[in-house]
Amino acid sequence: MKPLALCLNFLSEKGVKNIRCYPLNLTNRQLKNVVAKSMNEDSKDGEFLFSAVGSKIVASYVFHVPIQSATAKASLTYVFNNINFNPQEINVYFERTVNKLKENNMLDFETIANVLPKLFSDFRKSTDIKIKVKSAVSIEIKSEKKKKRVPRKDIIEKIGDDLWD
Repeated sequence: MKPLALCLNFLSEKGVKNIRCYPLNLTNRQLKNVVAKSMNEDSKDGEFLFSAVGSKIVASYVFHVPIQSATAKASLTYVFNNINFNPQEINVYFERTVNKLKENNMLDFETIANVLPKLFSDFRKSTDIKIKVKSAVSIEIKSEKKKKRVPRKDIIEKIGDDLWD
């Protein structure tokens, strides 16, 4: 379950706009299509959306970011090559990330854009997310991924020998 990119988008008066995408490995056309599919005016806070963009799959989490005396609708969006990923796991990562930032009064576009590379790389490595946001604030999100135990070859061979003797 390795995403190609992670994007931060927001809904403006002129439609959905991209703030940052990491890494910069999508063509301009792909990025434009991903951003357009990441949310719409009817998307609700906490909603998890899926869509296809050509051969790519887009998984987005919609949330609100406080700005001045209002809020702006935003989305965190992973882009995948195929559908071979666990949607629930992505939703949990997004939700926990947004909630941790909100708990620490750090849910703003600048902070999210700055931690985007770390969110992307930790998720790709299938590890817990540990991000130092500022000198006094760090967030940690435990991975829900089950560690697969791979049987050792020597044990498998011994069991096989026992079965056939």
